[in-house]
Amino acid sequence: MNQRIIKEADKMIGMLLTGRDAIQISDKRATQERVGGVIDVDPRMIAFYESGERVPSPETILKMAQAYDRPEMTEQYCRSYCAIGQAEAYEVLDRIDRSLPTVIMKLDTKVPALVEALNHVKKLMINKKRRQDFSDFEWVEFMDTVQVFLDIEHNIKILRQELCHLTNREDFMNPHHQKCFDKGYTTPCREQQKTARLEAAM
Repeated sequence: MNQRIIKEADKMIGMLLTGRDAIQISDKRATQERVGGVIDVDPRMIAFYESGERVPSPETILKMAQAYDRPEMTEQYCRSYCAIGQAEAYEVLDRIDRSLPTVIMKLDTKVPALVEALNHVKKLMINKKRRQDFSDFEWVEFMDTVQVFLDIEHNIKILRQELCHLTNREDFMNPHHQKCFDKGYTTPCREQQKTARLEAAM
C-alpha cells in the first residue's frame, strides 16, 4: 500500500475517533474495544485501521458512517480507494459549511444560473449529436455550461449525504429506486425480480 493511501486511512479513521460524535475514552485499548463493539468489528482490526496497516471494507465504512453520523465517510472512502470512485466521484468538500440549511440555500441561489444554462444549452445542442458537430467556440461554451450542471449535481450529492443526519439513507433512496423501477426507467436487479415474482404469486 502506498504512503498516500496509508495517510488517507489514518485521516479517515482519525476523523471518526476525534470527530464531534466520536467516543471519548482516554485509554486507547478501551476506545478500540468500544468502537469495535459499535460497528461489530474486532478491536484489533480497529487498531490496524488506525495505523493504516489495513483498509476497511466498504461494508465496514457503511457501518462507521452510520454509527458515527458521518455520511461523508463513504464519499471519502470511494474517492480514496475505489478506482470507479476516483474516476467518477466528486472531490470531498470538507472545508465548507455542509449543514442542510446552507446546502439548500446554496441550491436556491444556483437556480437562476441553472435556468440560464438550460436555455443556452438547448440552443447550442440544435443539430448536434457528435463532438465534430460543434465549432471550437461552441464547444468551449458547451463545456462552460456543463460546469453549471456539475455544480448543481455536486450540491445535490452533499444534500443527499446531509439527509443521512436526519434519517436512514434507505428512507429516501428506496422510494426513488422504486419510482424508477415502476416507470420502467431501469432494469430491475435480481432481488427486485424475485420480490416481484413472489408478489405476483400471492
